[in-house]
Formats: sequence, C-alpha cells, structure tokens
Amino acid sequence: MVDFNQFTLNNQGVKDLSEVLFATAIKQNNVFNTATLITGVENGKKLDFVDNMGNVGLAGRSCDPTYSAIGIQGVEKTWVLDPWNIAKSICYTQLEDTIARFSLEGGTNRDDLQGSEFYDKILTPLMDKAIKEFVWRAVWFGDKAAKNVAQSGVITDGVDLNLIKITDGLWKRVFAVAAANTAQHTTIAANSQTTYAAQKSGIRTAGVAIGIVDAMLDAADPRIAYADDATLMMTRSLYEALRRDYRDTYKQTIPFMEVANGVQLPSYDGVPILVVPEWDVNINEFENSGTAWNLPHRAIFTSAKNLLVGTKATAVLDELVSNFDDRKRDNYFYAAGDLGTMVKEDALIQVAY
Repeated sequence: MVDFNQFTLNNQGVKDLSEVLFATAIKQNNVFNTATLITGVENGKKLDFVDNMGNVGLAGRSCDPTYSAIGIQGVEKTWVLDPWNIAKSICYTQLEDTIARFSLEGGTNRDDLQGSEFYDKILTPLMDKAIKEFVWRAVWFGDKAAKNVAQSGVITDGVDLNLIKITDGLWKRVFAVAAANTAQHTTIAANSQTTYAAQKSGIRTAGVAIGIVDAMLDAADPRIAYADDATLMMTRSLYEALRRDYRDTYKQTIPFMEVANGVQLPSYDGVPILVVPEWDVNINEFENSGTAWNLPHRAIFTSAKNLLVGTKATAVLDELVSNFDDRKRDNYFYAAGDLGTMVKEDALIQVAY
C-alpha cells in the first residue's frame, strides 16, 4: 500500500486524495500480445503435436513394389500448472495519521474502506497495476529454481524469491530451447559486460544491433516468417539501439507497417517488431546484480501462438475477492489460481540474448 507517512499532514499539505498524483508508469502492453492464453487446462494434460510421416517418393517403378511402414513423427508435451495466491489486508488504523484519513467515514463504518475515496482512487488502481505486473513477472520471468545473486543466481539480492518461484516462465523455457539447439541462439556480446555502462555502450556500437537482427532472421526456421502473427519481440534497450543503428546506416527512420485494424508497428526487413518494455522493467528490478543486469538485451522471433500460457480457470486471474471482516475489522483482498507455460514447437523460435 501507499506509505502516506511520507506526505505532509498539515494546513499546507494534501487533504484531498484527488490531489495525489500517481508516479509515471510505462503504458503496459497486454501480456497476451506476446503469448497465447489457454484456459481450462488440467495439470498433467498431454499435448500431442503431429510433425510429419517422413519422406515419400522413390526413384523407379515396378510390379510388386516394396512397401515400407508409415512412421508418423510427433512431439508430446505436458502441462505443469503451479499454484499462486494474492493475499493482502489493510486496517483503517494504518490511515489514521495520514492524508488518507480525510477520505474515511465517521462512526461504525469508518473501519470499512470499501466505497471510500481512498479505496476507489488509490487502493483499487494500485491493486490493478500490481496484478498486471504480477502476470508479466510470472509468465515471462518465473523460475521455480530461482536464486538471489548472493546465492550464485541472477535474482536481485533482497527480492523475495517467492515472487519469482511461481512457475517456470517463458524465458526459462526459451533459454532451455536455445541451450539444446544452439543454431537457434544468437549471442549478444554486450550482455556479457560487467557494468551497466559497458552493457549500454556495447549494444549501441555501430552495426551491432543490425548485425544481431540480421543473424536472427538469417538463422530462423523459414516456417516462422509464414505464421500470420510472426513477430520480432525485443527489449526496449535493443530496439533503441536498432533504431539508431538503422538511422545511422541507412540515413532514414525505421519503417512502420500495419499489422491489423490500423495498428502499426515498427518493422525490419518486412518483419513487425513488438517492443516489450515490460521485459526491461522486470530485468532492472528482479535481475540486477547491483553493477550489471542479467541479459538486458533480448529478442525472440516467433509467433505468439507458439508461446502458451495455461490455467485451469477462465483467465489467469478470474476473480479478485475483496471483503470487510465484521469481527476483525480488517479489509481483505484475495485471489488464487494456477499457471504454467509452454513452448509449443521448439523449432519455431529464434532467440538472441
């Protein structure tokens, strides 16, 4: 919740919560522009993908030909759903010595914050923002084996690991695909630098960003480009480097293309680019050693239909319950569910980091 104790409480201070301004936040993408939500999933459910039946057609022709067996090839994957919860509470006494006290009712109902100005103008918008951030963090940066930097991991020291251990997110899945299929991985040398400054300057060196994207597109499975929603998703850090590199190399701004219903995205060599600043935000907060970021520059060339997010419910968060406890006189928020991720076809990913 907001720490109102940091604000002045006197005749010169704020008394109306409508005067409280929210800190500037990025305009969030919908996380499901980057992946596809599958609802009604059962934990342990198998997904079977038929690939091919091998090559057919041999040279020659004769009577009584030799018949070979049909061997259908495919891949089977299993959904692993992990439980999560949101449990928050607040008592009106936490607001008594703050500017929020002016929004509280008098008498018996003073304890019940629902419907108050504080609840509507401050608490509800902040809860909505926190939930969206939770979904981005879990879907992309979840890691059930997460460790802090001090434990030889990559998670920022001081961060509660339970914020990360929700499930194995899509980045962990993508890294595993790249490790098993090195031709699908383009190395970004700037990521290995040991200071923020060196990581920034490394990606902005002339020719570097264009070289990364060219290498990705050249190495990618041709089937990716034929997907109707094939997109080059990248961190803002990489996009800004690419934009500058493109301008300096070709003496023109990076072009835009219409992808659907008047929506335009920047593009490179005919491929739409989706800039994902939420990746940058999460890396800065949760994968930060104090001197450098963990793989700050990243990109994936694939289709959102190839990156799956599963839940048994009708949405990642289908309901947030809020109530007031008449006995304890506390206000509660609660939600729970399950979540899992999956790369549908490993071959249909090209990644740079």
